[in-house]
Amino acid sequence: MNNTEIKSSWMVIENDDVSVSTITHLAKLSGLVKSYSEAKSLIKSGGLYLNNQKITDVNREISTDDLLYNKYILLRKGKSNYFIFKLNHDETTMANTTR
Repeated sequence: MNNTEIKSSWMVIENDDVSVSTITHLAKLSGLVKSYSEAKSLIKSGGLYLNNQKITDVNREISTDDLLYNKYILLRKGKSNYFIFKLNHDETTMANTTR
């Protein structure tokens, strides 16, 4: 049995945040990386995944087509660092929350 610790976190984001985001922006927003250049390096080395699909384009734009179950985006850094974005479909404005 592998003793790898899996780290995960999540954040609620607004509909508009998805339609104007790039993969590097979401990686930085999630805290998986500290900078856009770190995100680009991670992508170039094959260590960033969107919905368990390896990202190879540092300019990859995020769209509503990337949503899982019409409301989730799953980012993964390496093998054990996960971040879930949950889309706020509510009409009211909700502040971003992190858990």
